[in-house]
Amino acid sequence: MKLSKIFKVVLLLTLLTPLYGNSLEWNLSADTTILDLSSKVGSSYVAQLIYQGEGGNAIGLANIGPLPYGEMSDRFYYTHQNFIPGRDSPYNRWQRVLFGVTIKGQRHSSGKVEILSEDVLQYSGDTFSIPTGAGNDLLPNPGFVEGFNSEGVWGKGSNYRYKYPYEFITIELRAIATTEGNLIGGIYESHLYFSGAGFSLTLPLEGRREESSELEDHSFSIERVVPQLLPFEQLIEKDSFTNRLRVGVIKYSSFETGATLSFASDASNSAVDFKLSSTKSSFPFSLVFESNNGAQKITDTSYGFSTTTHQLTTIAPTYTEVVNEHLLSGEVGIYVDKDLRKNRLPDDFYSTEIYFIVTSW
Repeated sequence: MKLSKIFKVVLLLTLLTPLYGNSLEWNLSADTTILDLSSKVGSSYVAQLIYQGEGGNAIGLANIGPLPYGEMSDRFYYTHQNFIPGRDSPYNRWQRVLFGVTIKGQRHSSGKVEILSEDVLQYSGDTFSIPTGAGNDLLPNPGFVEGFNSEGVWGKGSNYRYKYPYEFITIELRAIATTEGNLIGGIYESHLYFSGAGFSLTLPLEGRREESSELEDHSFSIERVVPQLLPFEQLIEKDSFTNRLRVGVIKYSSFETGATLSFASDASNSAVDFKLSSTKSSFPFSLVFESNNGAQKITDTSYGFSTTTHQLTTIAPTYTEVVNEHLLSGEVGIYVDKDLRKNRLPDDFYSTEIYFIVTSW
């Protein structure tokens, strides 16, 4: 019997961007929150963005995938990470959500935060507006022209030196689960695309629903040990078999059967062509699995790692019981080519899917 799970790594590539005009950035210090899809009560914070630029700018929000098969394309969804098209597919699983948007402005020197507007977006392609401008732009001749002071008051004088009333504007995003969904346990994802005058941004989100084991009397877990977002500068430092990035830990245990673990880069278990990809570009990486038997680079789907058997003895006053436990554990690491340092890749979020296939015997 086979059990397949997916492990995802997302990288944020940050390159130099202009320091003028309208800008929208993902606030990495605020992080994102994995949406709990086990509950449909209330709304949950999932991410925060930072805006600087002119007021009155309309920002569009679209769901660019993955979209569930057979459902309306103008909705927002979290879709199962193992998604396989087909209405009867066991992995055509999804949850429709709405997105709540709260816009806040932060004053220049006092740091005072004020709620400017709130909205709920129901359909992919809906827009919301930035009510006023924000930024650190200074007037060229304060005292001779009107401007804002640090508290956002409009006037003329040496203290009225700011072009905008706020230093920056935060956009807090909340996911609101609806009653529309077709869920099983597992990991779900939603990729959002923000666009406005002079900027665009792709935001990957993740949701989870508690799942029961698909194999009775088996325990198989994958723990991510790398941040959900990893700066590109950290990845390019990991450029050899011995100098690799530790991304995950795998553990398998069973008192019934042994098993073999293998890896693939696609759902059909036919390739090990591992790549980090975005809508703009992609680049390859190497995958390494290290167990008690040493480290091995994954170069073929047929290469498997088998469990080892340990005897556990229970001694009671009237009997002694010996059972066999089949165990396999190890670390997953990745590294990139040294020449990647020389390449100039476009700004974007790059992600990869690594398939773990457990075959029991």
